[in-house]
Amino acid sequence: MVHPQKLKVSTASTYSKRAEGLINMAKRELGERSLQIELGAVEAFIKNLSIESIRLKVREYIRVLRYARKPSRDEFYMVSKIAAAGILFIGFIGFIVYLLLSELPTYF
Repeated sequence: MVHPQKLKVSTASTYSKRAEGLINMAKRELGERSLQIELGAVEAFIKNLSIESIRLKVREYIRVLRYARKPSRDEFYMVSKIAAAGILFIGFIGFIVYLLLSELPTYF
């Protein structure tokens, strides 16, 4: 029988070896400098990705969801009013910019 801890390590190392193989193949085929920079970022992401890190992230998300609660009616209305005011404000600024860019050139 295989020990579960050893199974996790072998699975993670198998993924790491596969990822390294794919990255090396892509480096051989592409060979351009700009693509090598992007591959470096992908390579760093894949090396840092592991089953344990995914498990920890999921635990963090579950913890946040446990503390979340449904807002009261007053809280909901307050957030809705603030969001609507922000949308209207951004729209007003956009309209002013539109007017300036469409009417100002006619005076010059």
